[in-house]
Amino acid sequence: MGKKRPVLLAGTGVAIAALVTSALLAAGLKLDPTRGQIRGLAAIGVWPRIGFDVIEPAGFEGVLVRRDNPAVILRFPAGKWTLPPPGSYRVFLEGKQLVSAYPSNLEWMHQPFPGRGVAMTKACVPAGTVRLDGACASDSCRAWVLHETSNIQSPEPFLGPEMLREPPLPTARQRGVLMPAGRVIAAVYDTKRMSFSAVSAPMQLGRGQTAVARALAPKAGRAALILELGRPMALEKRPDDDLGVALVGQNGAATKAAFITRTHNRVLAVWPDVAAETVRVEVTSARVHLAQKELRLRSGAVEYVSRPLAQIPRKR
Repeated sequence: MGKKRPVLLAGTGVAIAALVTSALLAAGLKLDPTRGQIRGLAAIGVWPRIGFDVIEPAGFEGVLVRRDNPAVILRFPAGKWTLPPPGSYRVFLEGKQLVSAYPSNLEWMHQPFPGRGVAMTKACVPAGTVRLDGACASDSCRAWVLHETSNIQSPEPFLGPEMLREPPLPTARQRGVLMPAGRVIAAVYDTKRMSFSAVSAPMQLGRGQTAVARALAPKAGRAALILELGRPMALEKRPDDDLGVALVGQNGAATKAAFITRTHNRVLAVWPDVAAETVRVEVTSARVHLAQKELRLRSGAVEYVSRPLAQIPRKR
């Protein structure tokens, strides 16, 4: 039996973390995983890459966010070996006008150094900064900033988690949140009330741009909806006819999602401003359907609803 690995990349982590291989070391910056130890324990280091080329890490920071508590954020210089506390993390990389296109899921434990540390590389793309302007009813709220398509890339389309960042609200107001250039949306989540309180309209973020996302609570008679749809099985590749989502109101009119992020195992769709009423969720897909379609949208509320999709039986 071989030695145990010091790190487990949970779920989709293997596809998106790009552990250093001999083929990858042949291009760009040369890495040396044999140096990855701290106090006799296996350490982890994170390096930026553009395409398949590992680039100079100066000016980049690795960011570890606890998955069970997004308010716990650890920062360390990219390209430096580090020994974080054991735990489950989302891994990001930040540089000047560059950011990782999507996070890596990381399950980390302390183990004796087996001769090689964990050298992780992350694809980086042009970035801008989102500052969230939104009210918080309690003293404990966090930002919820989502990118639309940065996880959909070749050669691993759909295999990465969505680019979702959840820093404390004061941080998002003052420092801002580095996000890939492209279409983004933001919301305010109240951690004490365990509910969303406001959501912004979708916005286009440019490289090097600092944009303000104004998250608002719905007015009387209106509502907002963040809908999570779980796929019945993880997709191995991006489908050509991936699903669409719309809300059908009491008058029979259909309203497509204003913002939708698709990954290999779930879909997040957002409607920032719709009528507060009982609606029907219509999913269009050749592969899956939604069994539980009806939901009630409350006046002045931002609803977060999670429902499973079911596979359409094949015709015999």
